[in-house]
Amino acid sequence: MDDKFEDTTVCIRCGEENAYFDGTFYVCPDCDCEWKPCQKTIIPKNPPLFEDEYIYDQLVKLERPFFKLKHGQMYNCKIHTKDSTEEMSIIPLAFEKNKNRQFILVDAINQLNKNPQIVKEIIEKDFDYIWEYEQDKYRKEYNALIYECATNEGNTLIDEEDAVFYDFHETKKEM
Repeated sequence: MDDKFEDTTVCIRCGEENAYFDGTFYVCPDCDCEWKPCQKTIIPKNPPLFEDEYIYDQLVKLERPFFKLKHGQMYNCKIHTKDSTEEMSIIPLAFEKNKNRQFILVDAINQLNKNPQIVKEIIEKDFDYIWEYEQDKYRKEYNALIYECATNEGNTLIDEEDAVFYDFHETKKEM
């Protein structure tokens, strides 16, 4: 038996008991995440897509988010879907009051370059206004992709189609 599997621990993400320490990180072979011994958040290598189709519906019912990205700040991140993992830029928009649901602007760098005034306008709107009036307007008139997401443990966002956004890094792009 490989020495690395002799001392196993419980994965902080999936709860399985065969995560092991590789000398630098704890590694879980079940959900493919890794974390430092002193770390409380997860660094997903390839975050799994959720088999449970209701995970998003369950997450948005929570009364508060697991974490918050800075409203209006551009981030580079990764998005993992059933078909691929890609680099992406996003801007977090408004959170719904007392819920774990928010809007994000996807492909934010291109949107900011094409329609800087519209991006600034979207950032100013609250959740209810975007929900009631603007979500389709921006998509139709400006081809702006506004996704509805919920936060999840491990500093990930999940959209309605169960795509996972993760590995967020603030950019210095000015709004």
